[in-house]
Amino acid sequence: MRDVIPIWAGIFLLAMVSTIAFASQDNGQPIEGHIEKYYYEAMPLTRDAGKRKEVITAEYLFNNQGVKYKSRIVSSTSIEMVTINMGNNGEFFDGMRIFVTGKNSAEQRISVEGSAGKVEQIIEGRIEASGFSIPGDKKLAVDGSLLMLLRFFPFNTKTEWTVFIVDFSGESITLTIRQAGTERITVKAGEFECFRMEVIVHIPILRPRLTYWITADEPHFLVKNIGKRGPFTPNYVTMLTGRE
Repeated sequence: MRDVIPIWAGIFLLAMVSTIAFASQDNGQPIEGHIEKYYYEAMPLTRDAGKRKEVITAEYLFNNQGVKYKSRIVSSTSIEMVTINMGNNGEFFDGMRIFVTGKNSAEQRISVEGSAGKVEQIIEGRIEASGFSIPGDKKLAVDGSLLMLLRFFPFNTKTEWTVFIVDFSGESITLTIRQAGTERITVKAGEFECFRMEVIVHIPILRPRLTYWITADEPHFLVKNIGKRGPFTPNYVTMLTGRE
């Protein structure tokens, strides 16, 4: 983890742990008070992978207004905590990120209203605010809300989604998301039949790609992810180790 995270690094570290397990009643509404927990390990595909391992916990609290997502990412040098409030269909409302490394900490907040978004950086009591506009022709995701949206993807079709995604620093990029097949994946948490989802990051020349394996059965939770955190980083692999 880093104090300043490149846009598609921060996005995908959070996105990979944010697949929702969506419990519902017969009328399709979430069960108030229902909680789901997922546990992951993330490591770079390098010789020193063990020294740079991250342990991730993702928790989801469902209520009749939507979903509250909370994650905690712990490495040997830092702790990152994120809280995101979303609607029942994955629409982002607001969120907060706290990053702690050594004796230093930083807090970031982001919220949206209509087609406008607001970002606040809070460092040593100082608040720096900025804004951004949301394109009307693209789906919106903010860090960890991305895979909540994927629960509603039209699987087993040739559909492609274009998503406008923003991180807690206020930087934004566009992604293309499509299904690239189905595979059976084995991880510490067990064996799962998965949709293989391909995410193409719209960065000139580089055009990096990330792959997510999410369960073919509902609630389509994340089993595995492989991809770079930034243009010059190694590939990371994230795998499900347990769930409640």
